[in-house]
Amino acid sequence: MSTRSSSRFWYLVFVCFIAALGGFLFGFDTAVISGVVGFVKGEFSMSAAREGWFVSSALLGCIIGGAIAG
Repeated sequence: MSTRSSSRFWYLVFVCFIAALGGFLFGFDTAVISGVVGFVKGEFSMSAAREGWFVSSALLGCIIGGAIAG
């Protein structure tokens, strides 16, 4: 394998790793929020609508971050 081809291969591995890490962290974030919802709802006496906003705030952050990052 030539040096140029080798560097492209490792760049591709790096990009794929970052993409996979992003998917893992998105799933981890969803799991953490689902475990916390009960405690937060009880502590702050949240209605169903506020609970929905609390859970969806992570997704809104992803949308905004994706729009900014490109």
